[in-house]
Amino acid sequence: MGEESVKYKIWLDNIKGLGRANKIKLTEYAGSAKEVFFMSKKDIEDIIWLKDKQKKAMYDDGAKDGAERLFEVFEKGKVKITTIDDCDYPKKLKNIYDPPYALYYIGENVFDNKKIISVVGARMCDEYGRTYALKIARALAENGCVIVSGMAYGIDAAAHWGALKGCGKTIAVLGNGPDIIYPEKNALLYNEIIDNGCAVSEYFPKTAPKPGLFPQRNRIISGLSDAVILIEAKEKSGSLITADLALDQGKDIYALPGRVDDALSAGTNALIKQGAGIITDIESLLKDLNLDCKSSIDKDSPKEKYLEKEELMLYSVLDLHEKNLEIIYKEANLEREAALNALSSLIKKGYVTECFKNYYRRI
Repeated sequence: MGEESVKYKIWLDNIKGLGRANKIKLTEYAGSAKEVFFMSKKDIEDIIWLKDKQKKAMYDDGAKDGAERLFEVFEKGKVKITTIDDCDYPKKLKNIYDPPYALYYIGENVFDNKKIISVVGARMCDEYGRTYALKIARALAENGCVIVSGMAYGIDAAAHWGALKGCGKTIAVLGNGPDIIYPEKNALLYNEIIDNGCAVSEYFPKTAPKPGLFPQRNRIISGLSDAVILIEAKEKSGSLITADLALDQGKDIYALPGRVDDALSAGTNALIKQGAGIITDIESLLKDLNLDCKSSIDKDSPKEKYLEKEELMLYSVLDLHEKNLEIIYKEANLEREAALNALSSLIKKGYVTECFKNYYRRI
């Protein structure tokens, strides 16, 4: 995509109050964002489906100035853009209700490369959910699937790490600009994602995270996917919104069952009751998705490329039975601060869990 073409696309997407549907309609009407840009004031006034304030916004110099500033971000950074009239725009996303006019992303365009499966669930998950999110995403990645999720705490983060452990590609759909890391504690994960997939958003670079922006991204998560896997969700949650959108889009839904008295399983159990596919074991899930069932999910050793020296030293003294923190310090032969940092990192990556206060084990 040429620089000039990018400028016009950024300009069109930068027009406030125009709406996604009108941006798409204008592009189809004129032939391209460039042709829209050079429409005369009279031509714009003759468009009957636009409101007067929308017409005024189109020839407002403020949108052009804003586009110039945004284009500087593209020139200096790694952000790329694809719009609905581009050949590299996700094909599956074109068919959903209310598709985004533009997507901004950092990393590799893997939107149409392979089978894409979304793995989503609760932020405040438990170890049961986190463990299975990691295992399922890893097995799917090992079988050639791209894993898409929202890079939130909990299930989302575990799903991304699972894809990385499976040496696969992963897509993080963000509720802020693609160059903003949120939550900040997921910085390490974000950097791994853009090196092994991409971080994508319909929001401009530098857009700060706001609560109202996150529900919108759920339609993109489901829209990109061939199937949606839900792992732990309360009776009312954003993950269920993703599942509902996926159903509306004609996608297959799978859910991990949980205890009947567990609030985190209320949403997934309800989906199963309504007819979602039930995940009883990973091999059966892979077969349902018409995959080859190649997996190393039973192997405990992590991929060393994702662990630093101190992390490996600490990981080597842990096993599947909980161990006291003081014993871990002694056996790892690390200074207290270095051990704590390594332990914290291993927990974030999904290799280690705190069973109860000051007791840890491998996942």
